[in-house]
Amino acid sequence: MAKVDLLANAAKVLILFEKEKGGTGSTGTLVTVAHVAKEKGLPLVFIECSVMQNDVLNAYGGHETVEVVDLTASNAGDLFLKAVIDAPPGAVILANIPGGKLDMLERVHRLIDFMCRRRPDEAPEVTIVWTMGLEMASRTTLDAVLESDLPGRLMLNLPCWWGAREDFNHVDDALIDRVRATGGDLFHTVEMPEHLYNLFRAHEVAVDLLPDTPGFDFGNAMALELWAEDAAASIEGLL
Repeated sequence: MAKVDLLANAAKVLILFEKEKGGTGSTGTLVTVAHVAKEKGLPLVFIECSVMQNDVLNAYGGHETVEVVDLTASNAGDLFLKAVIDAPPGAVILANIPGGKLDMLERVHRLIDFMCRRRPDEAPEVTIVWTMGLEMASRTTLDAVLESDLPGRLMLNLPCWWGAREDFNHVDDALIDRVRATGGDLFHTVEMPEHLYNLFRAHEVAVDLLPDTPGFDFGNAMALELWAEDAAASIEGLL
């Protein structure tokens, strides 16, 4: 019996990782989602728009597709959309969007909306992951984003490294209702053990390649596997 490729006609998934500013943990969330997708056997494509930050490119560029797109460049739209269109069927496309500039976020949203309207047969399923910080600015910018036309649902990430649900003082029922009105919901990304995350961030080793690093012993392997199980549970409903 011929082997059936279950991904041949599967829809692509585009996830935009957004935030008010750098340092909230958006990259850590992206890496977590990437690892869970990899464990599921899904093809990955990265779009790195935070061009001053090469963590993803350096860690994953050797064995995964990583497209670098400077959103301030005149050809940014072409490069971004080409990366989405060229991604294989069933791919999870992870776009790291720089924070701090609402106009840039809206530009990306308009690009994707344009593609979905003009090339619906190639349009991905779109999710915005907003990684929330503890500052009021994170809420203010998110409110503005929610006022704009979104190309897909918005998932509100309250990462565990900033504390429990009640520590996010600027997340209230009104905000949650607005998030759910987009078709999204809340989730809480679990924190990777610090020594493992440092291997990715400081030594630029992709999470799926960590077991191949020198000195990666049984204890590290156990920590990685347990984290991966918790990570998959924490982002359930995202992939």
